[in-house]
Amino acid sequence: SHDAKDSQSTPRHRKIMAIIKRDAYGHGMRRIAKALEDWVDMIGLATVDEGIDLRMAGVRKPILILAAPNEQTAAAYVTHNLIATISDEVHFSMLMDGTRYHLEFDTGMRRLGFRPEEAVRVRQQAMIHRRLVCAGIFSHYATSQDPGSSLVAEQNRAFQQVLTHFPEVSLRHMSNSGGILFYGGHIEHFSMIRTGIGLMGYGAGHTQPGGLHPVKLWRSRIVQTQEVRAGESVSYGATWRAERDGFIAVVPVGYADGIPRALSNRLEVAIHGRRYPIAGVVTMDYIMIDLGEERIMPRTEVTILGGEAMDARDWAELAGSNIHEILTNAGREAERIYLHE
Repeated sequence: SHDAKDSQSTPRHRKIMAIIKRDAYGHGMRRIAKALEDWVDMIGLATVDEGIDLRMAGVRKPILILAAPNEQTAAAYVTHNLIATISDEVHFSMLMDGTRYHLEFDTGMRRLGFRPEEAVRVRQQAMIHRRLVCAGIFSHYATSQDPGSSLVAEQNRAFQQVLTHFPEVSLRHMSNSGGILFYGGHIEHFSMIRTGIGLMGYGAGHTQPGGLHPVKLWRSRIVQTQEVRAGESVSYGATWRAERDGFIAVVPVGYADGIPRALSNRLEVAIHGRRYPIAGVVTMDYIMIDLGEERIMPRTEVTILGGEAMDARDWAELAGSNIHEILTNAGREAERIYLHE
């Protein structure tokens, strides 16, 4: 992976965790994990089921499960050699003997984790439950995609204070893809960095740093070309009408395949390297492309995402979404072909 190698430009005394949760943001978790095994030190996933899936696929790297544990998943951490996240005191008692875990502190995200002022009590609980193994400690930036955020510095200060209570825990991580790109000066405080969307070739937020190359390229083919007369409407709601006689190409991808309906009348795709706008509302299984006066025959290849077409950042901005959501859903039912350098 080109972008995994770029992540390795950080000093090698800092470990790298690849966050490939939710099917590696729609890229195929098993294949991405296999490709990254020689380049990263740990894998981060959303759920225990994902961890079991990678173990069954033969992945042997340490795997941190970011979701909170529960009684139903507790045994799996030991059975499948997975690392738990403890973000609440109740987790200490529910995990089985020998379970390795990372402590999660909430320094500003207000989602999961202990508050920094609870650090003394959390340490006491960790000492009481020595049957478990504390293997790391982490927090999560809330605004690292914003290069000018003051909250990042506040969270760093809070986390540094937490770490003073756990001097023996050597594996410490907080910096995500945005943190690496925009707040690299803070990396010196951590022994490991986490990167997810960066591995898929995208920077956090609205900028695309040099050296990152989007991994996903989604293509389909025209299934039918229709004549359309001036004044005729296309798709549900008749939101688009032809200004002149011309042609419409029908492509068998829609919102069921991950094209946001918010991109209706806004999305542009590419055919033979040239951009064409879609006409009308994105339907469940189809989009229609305004070819103008050009007649392009069925079976012609159409680039839906990436390449000469719009990328996930373009989609996110137009749809009022983010890159993570776009990539996770885009082309989820499509056949995947993996290319290697």
